[in-house]
Amino acid sequence: EKWCRFHDLRHSYAIHCLGKGVPIDFVALSLGNSVQVCQKYYVGFTLTPYQTQVMKEMLNGKRQRAA
Repeated sequence: EKWCRFHDLRHSYAIHCLGKGVPIDFVALSLGNSVQVCQKYYVGFTLTPYQTQVMKEMLNGKRQRAA
């Protein structure tokens, strides 16, 4: 069983897409959110290479979630 919840993946997806330059209206549409919701929750966040690697390891079962 994976520790990661579906909602965690939604947040990571949105932050990753916006960080790569995907237009916010496309991200909002793909999540079923308004542009205003995406601006409130996702704009201004970035995932560092380390955070991305940790997420990959957790999803592959190579790292345990901190208690």
